[in-house]
Amino acid sequence: MIVKVALSVAPNYLLDYKISVPINIFQRVLVSVGSRKLIGFVVDTNVIIEYDENKLKFVEKVLDNNQILISEDIQKIIIWTANYYHSDIYNVIKLALPNEYFKNEIVTPKEEFYYEINTVFTNTKLTAKQQDIINFLKTHGQVSHSKIKEAGFSLAILKKLVDNESVIKNSTLQTISKNKNTTSDLNKKLSSEQQNALDTIMYTNDFRVFLLYGVTGSGKTEIYLQSIQKHLNENKQVLILIPEINLTPQTVTRFTNRFPNDNIVTIHSKLSEIEKLTNWHHIKNGNANIVISTRSGVLADFKNLGMIIIDEEHDSSFKQQTSTIRYHARDLAVLRAKSNNIPIILGSATPSLESYYNAKSDKYELLKLLNRVSKHAPAEIKLLDLKSSIVANGVSKILLTLLENNINAHSQSLVFINKLGFAKALICRSCGQACECKKCDKPYTLHNYPNQYLNCHFCGSKKQIIIQCESCGSDEIVPYGTGTEKVQKYLQEKYPYNSIVRFDRQSIKNNTQLDNTINDITNNKVDIIVGTQMISKGHHFENITLVGLVNIDSGFYSTDFHAIEKTGQLIVQVSGRAGRGDKKGLVILQTYQPDNINLQKLIHNDYLIFLNYILKQREFANYPPYTFQAQILVESKKELDVLAVLEELLRALKKITVGQISLPIPATHLKKNDVYRYSLLLTSKYRAELSKMLSYVNVILKSNNIKNGIKVYFDVDPIEF
Repeated sequence: MIVKVALSVAPNYLLDYKISVPINIFQRVLVSVGSRKLIGFVVDTNVIIEYDENKLKFVEKVLDNNQILISEDIQKIIIWTANYYHSDIYNVIKLALPNEYFKNEIVTPKEEFYYEINTVFTNTKLTAKQQDIINFLKTHGQVSHSKIKEAGFSLAILKKLVDNESVIKNSTLQTISKNKNTTSDLNKKLSSEQQNALDTIMYTNDFRVFLLYGVTGSGKTEIYLQSIQKHLNENKQVLILIPEINLTPQTVTRFTNRFPNDNIVTIHSKLSEIEKLTNWHHIKNGNANIVISTRSGVLADFKNLGMIIIDEEHDSSFKQQTSTIRYHARDLAVLRAKSNNIPIILGSATPSLESYYNAKSDKYELLKLLNRVSKHAPAEIKLLDLKSSIVANGVSKILLTLLENNINAHSQSLVFINKLGFAKALICRSCGQACECKKCDKPYTLHNYPNQYLNCHFCGSKKQIIIQCESCGSDEIVPYGTGTEKVQKYLQEKYPYNSIVRFDRQSIKNNTQLDNTINDITNNKVDIIVGTQMISKGHHFENITLVGLVNIDSGFYSTDFHAIEKTGQLIVQVSGRAGRGDKKGLVILQTYQPDNINLQKLIHNDYLIFLNYILKQREFANYPPYTFQAQILVESKKELDVLAVLEELLRALKKITVGQISLPIPATHLKKNDVYRYSLLLTSKYRAELSKMLSYVNVILKSNNIKNGIKVYFDVDPIEF
């Protein structure tokens, strides 16, 4: 029989092999590719070929003792995903399995060993120390490796007992560790809004998509927790998807406090490969009741999945933006819920336009929480016109005064600026030239911490501070623009006796630093936080009563139409950090365009009114969700090669399509690490036509020999250009 095997061999990722034993779809096999031995997956059997069969090699080994790792449900979703996103199936399979299955023939998760007396082959000739261990096992029955060690017995003597078959050594999957210090939180009393939403969710066990829109502080998490309990009572598992790794520790703590007796595991990129593998096995065999994951866990194989929850469903982190397959975890989760016939909750204070449109179209059910659980109203948002304000280092004099008042009131403040570093660039006063990264044609960002250096935020390259202009030789080099470091330094100079911390990816690089910073803020050891988007997602600090937004509304003027929605989400999410406790909150939004219609709609209305306004704009412009889009992305170190490929594809597509095709569009950041990037944007009223166009492009790419160094990607349903 001839089979097709999915392998990590570009560009097609599929090779034909012969096999002389029965084989199942998605079985793992070892095959030879040139001089290499690779692990692949059988994705088709009984293949008919039109070339000499004698040219084919045999599959060398069938792995996993003929066990299929991937359930039938997940197999169907893998095939759908590969077809919808026009990706090779090998890279989709990688979403569903731990990396160990792609690297090693024999895969073993973390195990725990335990020992018991062999009643059949008990050896009567034992030393006194050996007899002590035997007596211990007689008293305790099966005993774990760690318990024997804790009892003070020699492991070397134990090994001899195993070798002479007096003791049997067995293994089992390492148990899920639990936080012994947690105490069970009780269900909180719900408001009438919360109760109505929960009753609607609890009413069904079948597939339904609930869009849970709740203003900041309205108690969405409590609805998650109480709805989860129902499924745990039915011995079902629950998947919770969250957008960012840095939210994982506090999310896990919240769930372990509520469910201390349940098995909770996580899946995210900061886990070691063996930890991911072990957790995956716990999920597959049903040991894990609750699974908290970033987007990478959306295709984890559950034994008895009962419900899916996606927190902050609007977040762009759920869309994979950089790999071969650019999937959206939220959309795959909805597909998975439908496939399993289970409910799914999409929760957000700023729902995505796509989800809201689906709710308006009656595909999803909209549940609203319009009132906060606390007795205080939402934070008041005030616009500060910078055209008539005195500004230093990005901070207006009015905001500075409010920060000082807040310090005196023993309340905390947040200054939000979405730019890392000290200054946006180093500029020459004589000729105006910025010090640029030649690989990206972008200015280096100036950093002062821990030492002064220049950093390209696009390719990551670094260089020493320059003291002379590389263009004209002048030594009049000055920093331009403002970042988190400059704002922190400026505020520390103004308030030298107060604690001012940065909350960004430069100052917080691991979970330990994150936990320490969160604890300091929670325990009121911090007066002012200077933060980026990192602080806008899910953090709950009850003593923050003032939020200052620096240059946040610039996204309203982007050439990418998605930016209006993203900017609105960011403003609402950051503003939601103020007044979460029992104190009233105030938000100061510094802007040069206080009369901007998008800004006015956002701050003076319910967020859904803002979305309705954007929907009208989208409908008028024939943009999604009223049409469907896909990008053909091409990149190479030679700009002319990129343009040549796109021009060829453009000519071919014009012959078969009735949709819209753009001219080659340069990426927002055209050059990155010496690689040029352009795209064609395809737009159609019909998904089927869009899929037809991409399939046609795939045929062209396979039939034409693309030059080495040119890479082509597809981005279906793009969320940015």
